[in-house]
Amino acid sequence: MKPYRRWMCRSRPRCWNCWKNSSSASHSLLFITHDLRVAAQICDRIVVMQHGRIVEQGSAEQIFLAPREAYTQDLLKAIPGREAPMAATA
Repeated sequence: MKPYRRWMCRSRPRCWNCWKNSSSASHSLLFITHDLRVAAQICDRIVVMQHGRIVEQGSAEQIFLAPREAYTQDLLKAIPGREAPMAATA
């Protein structure tokens, strides 16, 4: 396990809560992740990239409920336990 990974596991929820509590229209954050569940919870807009190129972008709700690109659809299918659209978390 990488040393920073252990730190991230413990501090990540605190960081997200801090960001969510302080966010407003005057704040922006570029959040890079492989965890689409987290992106759905904290992001208003999501950009899906494949091999360094943007393949799809839209609101979190659009990406999770009506993905247009096959790559985005495959990413969503890979989320463990995801059987239905994630409207409640987006």
